[in-house]
Amino acid sequence: MKADSCFWPIPVGEIDGDVTCGGCDDPVTGEAYYDGEGTYYCESCATDLAEGWTAEATEYAVQNCRITAPVPAYDPQREFRCTPEEYEAGAKESYTPNAHLAHCRHRCTNYEELLRGLDRDRAHDRVRVAAIRERVTELLEEAIVAADLDAADLDAEDGEGTWPGG
Repeated sequence: MKADSCFWPIPVGEIDGDVTCGGCDDPVTGEAYYDGEGTYYCESCATDLAEGWTAEATEYAVQNCRITAPVPAYDPQREFRCTPEEYEAGAKESYTPNAHLAHCRHRCTNYEELLRGLDRDRAHDRVRVAAIRERVTELLEEAIVAADLDAADLDAEDGEGTWPGG
């Protein structure tokens, strides 16, 4: 993971006083990478931290992310998108592959439970949030494909055509 995807890069000239890296204690020039907890890092130290946190967060996500409820198949025949005008007026409901995935993430997994207590203003927590989201998305995509395949099997058996593509 790149440093600027979890840290906040800030030009050193915009920071009051001299900036010393919280990792190597060297003076920081150019951009300082802020961790959200009061510490600035040089790009090298921030990248090293991000890579270590990513490995740790990925392992945590693999061990802890779970499907907790049946994942429904996506039905493309029901797809709709609100118009920009409807969105501006507050009607933000849509049924798209992305909206379906978001619905499943919050209703069919332990995603919200795993995010509880994490602070997206802290670099370390941002890495964990990203790993959890990525792993939950992988699990859901696998489950949705399986649900679509099961639906196709049901269509072949009963000939009803009640599932996507039927």
